[in-house]
Amino acid sequence: MRGVSLSGIREVYEALNAWAARTPGRRPIPFHLGMPDFDTPEHIKQALYKAVREGFVRYTSSRGTPDLLDALARKLKRENGIDADPARHLVVTCGANEAISAAIIALVDPGDEVIVPDPTWPHYEHCIRIAGATPVLSRLRPEDGFVMKAADVSALLSPRTRMIIMNSPHNPTGAMMPEEEIAALAELARNHGVWLMSDEAYERITYDAPHVSPASLPRTSSFVITIGCLSKTYAMTGWRLGYFCGPEEAADAVNRVHLYTVTCAASFNQRAAVAAFDGGDACIRRMVDAYRRRRDLIVELLRAIPGVEVQLPAGAFYVFPSVKAFGTSSREIAMRLVNEEGVGAVHGSSFGTGGEGFLRLAYACSEDDIREGIKRMARLLDQIRPGKS
Repeated sequence: MRGVSLSGIREVYEALNAWAARTPGRRPIPFHLGMPDFDTPEHIKQALYKAVREGFVRYTSSRGTPDLLDALARKLKRENGIDADPARHLVVTCGANEAISAAIIALVDPGDEVIVPDPTWPHYEHCIRIAGATPVLSRLRPEDGFVMKAADVSALLSPRTRMIIMNSPHNPTGAMMPEEEIAALAELARNHGVWLMSDEAYERITYDAPHVSPASLPRTSSFVITIGCLSKTYAMTGWRLGYFCGPEEAADAVNRVHLYTVTCAASFNQRAAVAAFDGGDACIRRMVDAYRRRRDLIVELLRAIPGVEVQLPAGAFYVFPSVKAFGTSSREIAMRLVNEEGVGAVHGSSFGTGGEGFLRLAYACSEDDIREGIKRMARLLDQIRPGKS
């Protein structure tokens, strides 16, 4: 466990809480957490209330309730183009976090290697280390729009490679992989006999092109794993509901890890998830429309700061501006933003070596917070600009 550190996101979280405690009257700007500021849609909450009133409060099958597994299979077919047998291919988990960690523990052995994007969400790297395996970083380059390239992954493959992890839309950059690159990555995994895990937590938050699941492509059913959740799509971060979808042998192994870790997801939450999957997507469209406005606003404001460079995110609700021009580490800038301005931007180094020189800002907050936060950020960056006396 000495090689498993706490998240830099949580470092900023704790520092921002401390700033708020000593600075009453000033509001903190929550750019640090990927947590929608929307309430969970009412029809989902009502389904939970009904389940509790009816006494649906006991253990369920470790894989999930039959009605939720059926609803999840319908969702995967309708939205992702994935054919999944509810009884053989699916496991309901306590968030995508648990689905990812259970899959790595179940399918990766000590001494194996797992290829992950860099920068990347730190959960992957630490789950790989907990499993006794080695994360191998595939650099995402700004000049490529932070898209994971199959050619780069190919150069990293070795006899010890057991799994490749992709994440599109991507945290922390907001990049999306085009279908041809996803197909090339799937072909690479097929030819080398390794698992391809696709983390699709942000699948419905896209702006310019639809999300593509690699498991929807031909001849992928034997090696592609799909991970999803309700946290981002339905503003259900605290509900802790996610899912694993994959080949029967993998689902069985993941279910055993899941069973001996948490037993099952909360029963009444599973009833609510059925309402989410079967309740239409009007609530999703409203949230995505708001995210699009926020994305356009935050990019416009960031581009007005001299020295800041930023790409327009294609999905998720993160923007990843470069602050390399300011001549100091991303962590120093991030911690000064927290401690001096109450702005919770996360240092890019939290997401791997490829993130150094960048900050991750989540625009899952109000437009007023975005305006105020970027104003404070511009003020601090002006103070530390090279050549500033």
